[in-house]
Amino acid sequence: MAFYLIRHGETVYNQSKKMQGWLDIELSEIGQLQAESLANHLIDIPFDFVYASDLKRAYQTAEAYSRISHQHIIKDERLREIRLGEWEGKTWKEVKTDYDYFFNNQTINHIEEAIHGGESLVGFKSRVIAHFNELTQKHKDDEVVIFTHGGNIRMILLELLNIPLTEREIIMIENASITVIAWNKDFSKLEIIKQNDLSYKG
Repeated sequence: MAFYLIRHGETVYNQSKKMQGWLDIELSEIGQLQAESLANHLIDIPFDFVYASDLKRAYQTAEAYSRISHQHIIKDERLREIRLGEWEGKTWKEVKTDYDYFFNNQTINHIEEAIHGGESLVGFKSRVIAHFNELTQKHKDDEVVIFTHGGNIRMILLELLNIPLTEREIIMIENASITVIAWNKDFSKLEIIKQNDLSYKG
């Protein structure tokens, strides 16, 4: 059986390249259309369980599917994106300017250090992988769809592909994309079936 990892639809913060983190941003009009298109594609897959981050952008994407499938959504805050603290609401350019000391200080480990009010990348990955491992063990015989965030899906792929956090940017996860992971036949290994798939859009 398989685990479908869905990145939420687009938000206005995605459009303006602002960091969202734990800010509770809703889907934009484009994002709502993406969610509906995604739902229409997923409706033919007989999911046993539906999970979603409690942040609006992911939960609203899940709701578009739930409206036509009539399936219950299990809301879980452990599916939230990385918490970015003081960086939330800023563009990457603004962060690089306002926090130049963070990037230019050679004594700071950017993987292990967290900005005030946020998570470190190491801590974020640990949270994501611990929860995903819990779900994959619990649902070995189930078809599961998980509506979450790009960062979460990236962390899972890094783990499965054995790619270090320092090279995380090589993995792209687009809005409303589908990544599918499944156990092999003897349940000894998780395999990537699809990654960042948008082919359903035609």
